[in-house]
Amino acid sequence: MADDIKFRPIMPEDIPALAASFQRAFSDYFVQLDMDEAHLRQFIEVNDIDLGLSILVETSSGRAVGQTLSGRRGELGWVGGAGLDPEFRGKGIAREMMRRQLKAFDDAGVQEVLLEVMSQNERAQKLYDGLGFQQVRELHYFRHMHPDPEEAPEPEGLRFEEAPVGQVLELYTPDHPWQSMKESVSKLKDAKAFMSFNVEGGSYSEGLGLDMPDVPKLPDDMLAPQGPELEGYCIYRELEKGIAVVDLYSAGNARELIGHIFRTMGGKAVIASHVFDPAAITAYEDQGFERHLKQNEMNRFRPAL
Repeated sequence: MADDIKFRPIMPEDIPALAASFQRAFSDYFVQLDMDEAHLRQFIEVNDIDLGLSILVETSSGRAVGQTLSGRRGELGWVGGAGLDPEFRGKGIAREMMRRQLKAFDDAGVQEVLLEVMSQNERAQKLYDGLGFQQVRELHYFRHMHPDPEEAPEPEGLRFEEAPVGQVLELYTPDHPWQSMKESVSKLKDAKAFMSFNVEGGSYSEGLGLDMPDVPKLPDDMLAPQGPELEGYCIYRELEKGIAVVDLYSAGNARELIGHIFRTMGGKAVIASHVFDPAAITAYEDQGFERHLKQNEMNRFRPAL
C-alpha cells in the first residue's frame, strides 16, 4: 500500500472534495452515477449517513481519493458509496479502507452491516467475501424506456387512489434494502404514492397483512363508496429522466399497479431498482421491462468476542 495514503473520519467541511472524489471513483462504473455536492448532501440526509463513522482516503497532500459513506440506525449499519480513484486501485488501499470501516462499526456497537455489490464487480465481491460478508439475496434493476399507455387498459375490479406517502409507509415491511427502508423513504420530499383497492368481492386485505405486525385501518375518507378492500400500493418519484419506482407491492395484481403507472404518467420512462419480491419481478417482466442490472445484497454480523 502506498506510504502517502492516510485514512480518517469524514468531516462536514469535506463534502465539496468528497463529491469530486465520488465522481472520480465511479467514473468507470457499470452504471452512470452523478453525485454533485447538492445530491451528496441530500444522499447524506435521506440515508442517515454518519460522516464521523465514514472513512475518507486522502493523499499526504490532502487530496481525497476514496471514501465510504456509511450510516446506521441503532445496531444496524450499512456501507454506501464505497469507492476509490481508478489510479489508486490494486494497491491494497480498498481493503484497508473497508477494514477500518468495519472497525469503526464495531467500536460504535453496530452488530450487522449491510452493503450491495454489482454482480459484475468481481473484484469488489472478492474483497467483501474476504471480509466476512455473506450474500443475503439478489436485487434486480428494471427499466422500460418507452411504455405505451394505450397497452395498459383500465382493469376491472380495481380502483386506484392517490395516498399520502406516510399512510403507505404504515404498511411497509421491515425487510427492504437500506436505500429504501421506511426511515429513508419518509425523508424523500418528492415521493408520491397511490393505493389499489379491490372493489369486486373477495379479500386481498388479508393477503396484504401477511408477515406484517399490524395493518392499520384506513381512514374512511380514503375509501371509495363501495367500501373496497386494500390490495396494494406503489411509492414513486417523478424525476427528470422518468418515473423511479421506490417500492411496489401487491397481494395479487402487481401487473395492474404497473399498468396504472403507464396510464397516468404519460409514457415517461419507468425505472425500478432494488426489486426483490418474486411477484414484482414477474410483473415487471410480463409488462415488457428490461432487467438490466443485478446487485448482490451482502451482510456481515459482528464477530463474537
